[in-house]
Formats: sequence, structure tokens, C-alpha cells
Amino acid sequence: MEKHLILVGMPGSGKTTLGRKWAEEMHVPLYEIDEMLEEKFGMSISEIVSLHGWEAFRDAEWNEIKEVLQKPVGVVVPGAGFFTNQERVDFALRQAEVVYLELDLKSLIQRLSNQEEREVRPLLSQGELHIIIKQLFEERVQFYNQAHRKIRV
Repeated sequence: MEKHLILVGMPGSGKTTLGRKWAEEMHVPLYEIDEMLEEKFGMSISEIVSLHGWEAFRDAEWNEIKEVLQKPVGVVVPGAGFFTNQERVDFALRQAEVVYLELDLKSLIQRLSNQEEREVRPLLSQGELHIIIKQLFEERVQFYNQAHRKIRV
């Protein structure tokens, strides 16, 4: 592998699960950005967002990803919202191989429907899940579709 592999997609699309599997199979490091930020801040993503706000979280995530891309080549798993800003999309496409893990809305809603899943994902914790997922998908699909490759999961 010559470049980092960045996995993008909606919450619940399997980025972390596939990222772990692929990193192990390719014998490269896994850079799970949410886990790295939780360790750095000493709190959960929900707590980081609650305490510091979304903008501060996205800035911290952006900085962490830029640092990771300077490390040995591996599989990078950012949060689902990372790849929804054109500047960051363009940067990622230049620096790495970006793979969009595409999953249909019905399957996403089914995967995310239990309360425990919703509680660890701040954007999904309030409101009607199917409405939130549909809205997020409509806002983000234009960015996700710019990935180098798309894999239906």
C-alpha cells in the first residue's frame, strides 16, 4: 500500500469494522480518529461535542487526520462528518486513497435503531432516526460520491 486508505460513509456503514479488518489483513496500522480523540481528550465524542461544540470537535478531528497522514501508511477511519467539507474532501483525495462505504438508508436505520448506538453518536441522539439519517444522507452523499472508489456494504 503506497498511500493511506481513508474510509468514508454514513454513521453505521461499517467504517470501523472494515477498517480494523483491512488494517489487520494488510498488516498496517489502523488510525480510528474518534478513538484517538477520545484518548487525547479523556472523554467520549458525545462529551467532547457537548463541552466544546461541533466546530471545535471538527477542528480537532481535522488536525488529528492531518497528523495521521504524516505517520506510516495505514487505514484511516474518520468520523462520518469529516468528508462533508469540500476543502477537506479535496485534501483527502490528494493525500490518500478514499473509499466510500455505501449502505442503503433502510439498512443504516436498522443498524442504528438501538438506543445504545444512538447515545454514542451525538447527531443521532435527538429526534426521529429515519428523518435524521435521511437528512444527513442528502447533505453528505454529494461529498461521499467524490471518493476514489465506492464499495456497496
